[in-house]
Amino acid sequence: ETDIFTDSFGFILGFILSAWITGMLWDETKSKKILAILLGVLATYVIGIPWFWWIINFIQETAFSIKSILFVMSPYFIKDVALVMLMFGLMHIFDRYSKGAES
Repeated sequence: ETDIFTDSFGFILGFILSAWITGMLWDETKSKKILAILLGVLATYVIGIPWFWWIINFIQETAFSIKSILFVMSPYFIKDVALVMLMFGLMHIFDRYSKGAES
């Protein structure tokens, strides 16, 4: 069942914004690629965390401060940033090998 009143729906909205930001900022330079990807990840959390807080506090009627939500979500954000860095490194390695294979 899909419902906009679930605590995770804001992250789905954030993914849409993330895809748009990443696509708009994508460039051939390494620094622009990493910036685009990191800002995309950040966009997911900028939309998802307030939505999560709103649903928890007003729909599910459970009292949580935004600080506690940020604390709970911080390991996921750190994991996502670490995965972005790992994937960027792998992308760079594969790109280097594919250019060598074309020569």
